[in-house]
Amino acid sequence: REAALEVIHWVARFKPKQLSRSKEQVRALVGALCTMAAEPPPPDLDPEDEGTLPPAKLATQALDSVALHLPAQCVYPAVLSFAREALSSPSRAHREAALTALAVVFEGCAEPLRKRLKDVMPLLLAGLRDPEAPVRGAAAFALGMAAEFLQPHIVEYYK
Repeated sequence: REAALEVIHWVARFKPKQLSRSKEQVRALVGALCTMAAEPPPPDLDPEDEGTLPPAKLATQALDSVALHLPAQCVYPAVLSFAREALSSPSRAHREAALTALAVVFEGCAEPLRKRLKDVMPLLLAGLRDPEAPVRGAAAFALGMAAEFLQPHIVEYYK
C-alpha cells in the first residue's frame, strides 16, 4: 500500500491530466484515501522508526498531493461527504480523520471551499466541541489551515 500511495503522489504531481480524466475515479480515490486516513497504525509499526509512517499519515500526504495537483471540483466534494459522515461516527479515529482530511485539502481546494464556508465551518466547530482531545486537536489544526488558505472569507466567521 505504501508503494501504491507513492504512485498516487507521482501521478498526481507529474501526470494530473491522466488521473483526472474521470471525475468518478478521482472521487473514488479521494474516498479511499479518506477511509485509509482513519485506519489505526499497524501493531508492528515501530514508533521510534522515523522512516516508517503509519498508513493514516501516508494517506493524508497523498490526499494533500491530489488536492494540490488535480482539479478541486473533483476532490473537495468527496472530502466534504466523508467529513460529514465521519464526524457523526462513534469512532474517534474517523472523526479525527475527517478533520485532518479537511485540513489538508484547504490549500489545494481553496477557491471552491471559500464559497462553501457555510458548509465547512459547522464541521470544524463540531470538531472543536468533541469530547476527545485528539479530535479537538485535529479540528484546531483544520481551523488553522482554513485561516491560512481561506482568506479573506473566513474572517466573516470570527464569532
